[in-house]
Amino acid sequence: MIGVGPNPETSFNPEQVEPQIGEQTEIGEFVRIVGDARVGENSQIGQRTAIRADEGTPMIIGARANIDDRATFHALKGTDIRIGDDVVLHGPLEMGDAISMEDDAVEIGEGALVVGPAPEEEGGELPLRIPEGTNIPAGAVITSTEDLEALCNLIECPAG
Repeated sequence: MIGVGPNPETSFNPEQVEPQIGEQTEIGEFVRIVGDARVGENSQIGQRTAIRADEGTPMIIGARANIDDRATFHALKGTDIRIGDDVVLHGPLEMGDAISMEDDAVEIGEGALVVGPAPEEEGGELPLRIPEGTNIPAGAVITSTEDLEALCNLIECPAG
């Protein structure tokens, strides 16, 4: 069973938007894609993955993306999620807010938690920027720039 359809019409989300799925995109079993989700052509969405775009929060996944099983994408009101072309994400995967990963091989180990700083109403914090080539080991907990800097002091992260 695949569920691809508009977001529910609610008081905070009055307009329904249908997902846009690119040509030759493979969608696994029990996948749920709802609302303003845009998946590029030739992508693969693994089974039991959820992509929910509501409350004016578009989810944009580029062409040739490969999202493995049991990944969940859901942005908070007023934010969005954009994933570029040729990206591979293996689940289970959950990413927090305000995270920016640079190009080329950021690896996050099993059970690691990476949650960016909470944006504030005015003059919010900058996103957590993880330099390209960084390998975040299994079980690591990164919730701030200071956590990332401490980890990089231990594992010698690439300059970023």
